[in-house]
Amino acid sequence: MAAGVDVRLPTGDEQNLLGAGAAGLRPFAAFSSSYGPFAPHANIAYQWNGRSVLAGDVRADIEGDLPDQFLYAAGSDLAVNSRFSIVFDVLGQRVLNSPQLSTYTLAARGVAGSADLPDIRFANRSYWSTNGALGFKANVAPKVLVNFNMRFNIAGAGLSDRIAPLLGVEWAF
Repeated sequence: MAAGVDVRLPTGDEQNLLGAGAAGLRPFAAFSSSYGPFAPHANIAYQWNGRSVLAGDVRADIEGDLPDQFLYAAGSDLAVNSRFSIVFDVLGQRVLNSPQLSTYTLAARGVAGSADLPDIRFANRSYWSTNGALGFKANVAPKVLVNFNMRFNIAGAGLSDRIAPLLGVEWAF
């Protein structure tokens, strides 16, 4: 079991996609164990965010509150043998009071008659987003570990790609 705090400082330039431009604080707890070849793990966190022009009006340089988030992850490693493991995780987040673009029907009435017109608007809403990750870890040589994962969307209203691959190589020296 472990606990910690991630701190994000408002450095960089948010208007050039070099940071969020806002302070952030994320306390978290992490749990892990092992039962023979089965090694479950879980994380839970809450992210508080400050103000940034990214959440306001970039053109007018007006700041708004970046949405806070509740985050969780749960999964397991399953050792197939001493050099190869299969990994599965479920990753979720609850984004709180975030602007979301939605469609609606505008009923237009006038002298010439009426019409229902499609339109769009922003509304502040909270939503869940859930992703899964499936992959493996392999010791390919002494002190060399290769990780491969595919992250995919399970359910949710967040912006997500269909599949995001991740390849990592770790070398202990």
